[in-house]
Amino acid sequence: MQTSISYTLNSGIALLNFIVGFSLFFGACLAWSSVSHFGECDTLTETAQNNEMAAKGELLLADCHASIPVLDSQSINKPPLFRQSNSTDNAQTMLRRVSDNQFFNTSDGQATHSYSRRQVWNSNETRLDIASKIVNADTLEIVVDELPLSSERVWSNTNPDWIYGLRFEQNVLNQFVRFDIAANTVDVLFTFDKQENCSIGRGEGTISNDDSRVLVMCGSQENGSMLYSLDVSNQRILANKIFDEYVNWAGFSQSATYIVVESKATESDPKKLYRYSPLLSERTLLSSYRHHGDFGVDNNGDDVFVMIGDRFISYVRLHDAKQVRSPITGYLNKAGHGHVSCRNINRPGWCYVSTYKNVIGAVRIEESSNLLGLSIPDFKSARAVAAFEFWGTHESSSSSYASQPKVSASPSGKQVIFTSDWHGNQEINDYIISVEN
Repeated sequence: MQTSISYTLNSGIALLNFIVGFSLFFGACLAWSSVSHFGECDTLTETAQNNEMAAKGELLLADCHASIPVLDSQSINKPPLFRQSNSTDNAQTMLRRVSDNQFFNTSDGQATHSYSRRQVWNSNETRLDIASKIVNADTLEIVVDELPLSSERVWSNTNPDWIYGLRFEQNVLNQFVRFDIAANTVDVLFTFDKQENCSIGRGEGTISNDDSRVLVMCGSQENGSMLYSLDVSNQRILANKIFDEYVNWAGFSQSATYIVVESKATESDPKKLYRYSPLLSERTLLSSYRHHGDFGVDNNGDDVFVMIGDRFISYVRLHDAKQVRSPITGYLNKAGHGHVSCRNINRPGWCYVSTYKNVIGAVRIEESSNLLGLSIPDFKSARAVAAFEFWGTHESSSSSYASQPKVSASPSGKQVIFTSDWHGNQEINDYIISVEN
């Protein structure tokens, strides 16, 4: 995006409160959980030690950060009707409702997109994947009423007519295929003999930015998983590996350089993030800390995995396992957990969040001291603007998984889609916030 959305307060909106924590801890050794009475004040760096399954936590910086706005009160505004648009809270973006239960002929909560880590738009943003149908992004007319794919599908990043996914063959989900929407043809790229329950990373994997790599998992969490590292371009299996341990999800980074697996050795163990090579070798512990997240790219072009927790947003850099907390955090003003999307592959250095505190925005993925230590007078300054973009509010009650906003960004980063039930007062539908510039 050439022009960032300004982070400003509308004087007419009294509900938008910014609470900024400030204080500074000195000391040679502080615990990961150390906080002041006013703010999250630690940035932890965890560096992998060669290829051992261990990592060392070393506190490199103790400083306080800017906080996300909190918008807990119900909005007096009603959402737009299906296919209609309204200006948003900050009057710099537009809100459009893009789904309807009756139009999609489905039950409440099903006329929505899949997940934050799955692309909703195709590569040129002319089509949307909503409610297991492909619709025209402009008119919202249905282009494909019945997809020949399961819910385990991802858009191509290089061809707007292609979508990849798993499909059933003889009642077994074991074929990875490419569906050409324009030609209405299906090409079978891989068949996994004698495998069942195959998925793209168990619901949370993606295809690399150049469409060259994807990771397919078969089997189950409880009884073991077979992971396949696939060279999609040349239709060959790079590697396969049996995981007897519990595997929650796995997938390729955006650059196709790394595979990340979230797993644990036993049921009682905590889940951890491990990095592998594309050949499913060279196992390295990335982090013992993990939350909802997505594969992204920081402002230096490095692969990262970005996560949102209850108290802060953080990311781990994949090549050296360094962990960094975002300046968008706060002890009294928590991020409130939520979802992260870094599907904005043509706008690297940013990821988008929807928090349980009713906020939708973009967080800058940058390790830079000039984004830290923001004081109250600085909060509207260029430094704060560089750290966070406020896009609007989602107004979701989040009372059920179906109603959670699960924000997902478009490839350009100029649009985001989210789900909302408008504090439980409306049916569950999808909405798009967009910016022109």
